[in-house]
Amino acid sequence: MQLSMHGLVSITMPKHYFVRLANASQYPYQLIHSSRAKHLSLKLTSSGALSVILPQGIQTLLAHSFVQEQSAWIEKHIRQSVTKPSITARPDVLDLKMLNEKWSIEYKEGVQGSVEYSELPNHCLSITGEIQSDKLVNKIIGLFLKNKASALFSQIISELATQHGFQYSGITIRGQKGRWGSCSSRKKLNINYKLLLMPEAVVRYVFIHELCHTREMNHSAKFWQLVENYVPEYRQYREYLKEHGEIIRYF
Repeated sequence: MQLSMHGLVSITMPKHYFVRLANASQYPYQLIHSSRAKHLSLKLTSSGALSVILPQGIQTLLAHSFVQEQSAWIEKHIRQSVTKPSITARPDVLDLKMLNEKWSIEYKEGVQGSVEYSELPNHCLSITGEIQSDKLVNKIIGLFLKNKASALFSQIISELATQHGFQYSGITIRGQKGRWGSCSSRKKLNINYKLLLMPEAVVRYVFIHELCHTREMNHSAKFWQLVENYVPEYRQYREYLKEHGEIIRYF
């Protein structure tokens, strides 16, 4: 999508081709030219978008033949992707519940092999680069979230620690795929920036949870009693994280 000097929006649609599958249906795909690729290859994203990566010097006719030869592989993996949970690839909106902000996302084609973001007015996030790559898009969204979370999370944790008499040695903001936070034996906290996508009360519970580990390095009854002293509703927040925790695998 591009904005012209007259303020009109024009959209350039990528050209699609079609591969014939064994069941006689046709499936769309795009050709992507790459100066870094060494071999013809297929890419089927989690959202179902099929692309053929062409190295320099490879004729498009050869690429089309290659796709047709791989039709059985394509059909098999399309069927598998249907049974998998939906993956948040290239989202249109980021709901930062912690901040009570909804960020719309616009995507623009740019330099292959990299992506970058910029924050526009009215909570709009612009992502430019190789936007066909779910990996790169998720990575840049993660960087956006990390930059948003770093100072804010450090400030809130510092205030909670002072208020309740906890002591910790430092904070690292990361994008773990399997946990919302952790506390090392040296009382260093690791906090997941994807907590920005959770409600503020849930986020504060996670912070208290990890601060409590600076006193109790386990999940014993004594630990949970300590958590309950500061967050009496912690059970409902734990349940919320379980019910809405799929997002932790992304970004």
